[in-house]
Amino acid sequence: MKFTIDFHELNKLPRFLKNQAHDTYPLYVRCPMELAPICDDVYSDILNATRDYNVETNIVFTVTNYNIDAKTLENLKTISDKENINILLEDTSESVANNEKDYIDLDIAIAATKKLDDCIEFIRQNKFSPFETLLFAYIYATKRPYNEEKKNQSLVLSRSVFHVLTCDKIVCSGYCNIIRALVEKYDDPRLLVFKNTTKYKTWDIHDLHATLISYLRDKKYNINTYSYLDPTIDSEEKNVRNFIDRRFSLSGFMVPLRDIRHLHDRPFMVNESDYYDDDSFIYKSYLDFITDKENNNSFAYNGIEIADGFKKSLNDNFAIIDYYSKKYQALKNKYPSMVAQVEEQPEFITEDLYKFSKPITLQKIKIALLKVVGCMTDLKGEQLKGFVNQVVNNNVKYIDQKYDEGATNAFSKENYKHNYEK
Repeated sequence: MKFTIDFHELNKLPRFLKNQAHDTYPLYVRCPMELAPICDDVYSDILNATRDYNVETNIVFTVTNYNIDAKTLENLKTISDKENINILLEDTSESVANNEKDYIDLDIAIAATKKLDDCIEFIRQNKFSPFETLLFAYIYATKRPYNEEKKNQSLVLSRSVFHVLTCDKIVCSGYCNIIRALVEKYDDPRLLVFKNTTKYKTWDIHDLHATLISYLRDKKYNINTYSYLDPTIDSEEKNVRNFIDRRFSLSGFMVPLRDIRHLHDRPFMVNESDYYDDDSFIYKSYLDFITDKENNNSFAYNGIEIADGFKKSLNDNFAIIDYYSKKYQALKNKYPSMVAQVEEQPEFITEDLYKFSKPITLQKIKIALLKVVGCMTDLKGEQLKGFVNQVVNNNVKYIDQKYDEGATNAFSKENYKHNYEK
C-alpha cells in the first residue's frame, strides 16, 4: 500500500495512517515546483510531520510550466543523494494524478531540460524574432517519427516533454509539449501557445488529438495573429540523419483558424470540455457573456477548445476587447445582452475571432525559413535559397492532401491561385 498527500495537507497525515499496521509504507508528498528552491526546508517539514510514522518518504514536485531551471533540478539531485531520499517530478499536464508510474526521475528531467536550454541558447545567439522562434520550435519538434508507447508502458512516456526528448516514443501531445516547453522557456509575451484538444470524425469515439493555438506578435514580420498548429501531421515519417533530407512539411504550421473547417479530415465537437463556464472571456461588465449550451460556441465544432490560457489571452488583447465593445454597442438595440446575441447567432464568436487570425504570407514564410534553416545548416547564398524554395514548393504541391480549395493558408492560396486571382 502507498499513500499520496499534498504538502499543504501534511497535517492530515495522522488521520490517513492511524488505523494502519506498523509496516513501512511508501509516502509520496506532492509539492508545487515553486517550492523546489527551498527543498531543504520542505524536507525538514516532511520529516517533522512523519517522525511518528513508519513511512518511506518520496517527494514529488508537480510541474505546470516547463520553464524550469536545470540548476534547480541539479540541486534537487544533490539533496536526493545527500539525504538518500527519492525526489521525482510529475508532469501534471500529462500524468494521471497520484500514479507513481507516471513520476519522472530527476536524471531524465535534467537531461531533457538541458536540451531545451541548448535550444533557447541557439535562439538567443541567432537573435530569432518571435515568428522565427516558433518556426524553429516547430521544425525541432517535428523531426521525430510518431511512435506510440507499448501497452504495458506509461502514457507519459510518449507525451511528457521530459520523456519525449530523452527516448524514441512520441505521440501528438509530445509534439505539442516540445513546442510548449520551448515557448515557455523563451518567455516572451509576444509569443504564446495554448493547449487545444481536437476530435476527428473519422477517429474512434474515444480518440482525442492534441493540437495548439498560438498567439504571435512580431514587428519584424508585421504579424499580430492567433493561429492553429498541428505538428503531428507534419512529423517525419522516419528518422533521417541529415537535416536537409527532411520533408519539412508545414501544413499544420500557423494555420488561420478558419482553415480548420477546410481540413479534409475535419474535426468536430469535443464533448469533454466546458466552454466559457465562467465570465472570464470579456471583462467589460456589460459584456456578460456566459453560456451554458455547448452548441453556442461553434469553435467546439471546428476543433478549438477555448481553454483557460486561451481565454485569458483573448481577455488581455485590447484590440479584441475594443472590437467587441464597439460591436456590442452597435447591436445593443437589437440584442438585450451578449448572451441573447450569441444564442441567436451561434457563429458570432467564431466568425469574429477569425478576424484576429490572419494567414501568414508565403513571402514571410520564405524569409523566416531562410533565417532559421540558414542558422541550422551550412547552406549559404543561392544554395540556401534553392533549398528553401524547394521546401516551399513541396508544401504547396502537397497541401491539397490536407485542405480543400476553400483554405486560406499561404500554401493553399498558392496551390489554388485561380480562386484568388479572379
